[in-house]
Amino acid sequence: MTDKGAERVLVIPTEVLRRAGPFQGFSPAVGRYLPALLDPAHFRYLPRSAAETDASFKQLIPYVVLRWRDQVFHYRRGHGGGEARLRAMRSVGVGGHICAEDGVVRGDDYRLGMLREVREEVHLDGPTPSGDSA
Repeated sequence: MTDKGAERVLVIPTEVLRRAGPFQGFSPAVGRYLPALLDPAHFRYLPRSAAETDASFKQLIPYVVLRWRDQVFHYRRGHGGGEARLRAMRSVGVGGHICAEDGVVRGDDYRLGMLREVREEVHLDGPTPSGDSA
């Protein structure tokens, strides 16, 4: 599984999710899943092509929904995006793959990747959860 120069994305073994109790779609059971899914001991980076075809791994992709009072951020994706299935579709959040090339370390891979995605996709005035200005 080595694609030289290929984008490498964050994955965890599917077995970790299986042990926590698999679900489809959204689950509000944060306490049941996050400790296992975000344990850096399970983190691994695979070439994206392998991660998308190897069922023994699940990709960890942050997706952030932004809300201010009673309003939810939303947008329509462009017609020329990278993934054809998402072109021109509406979305209520931002997110994307966490890549080894992002330079994230210390077991904070998921959190730092999530904050990077927000900074790349949305201009926010004020401090971010990390305490840095957006």
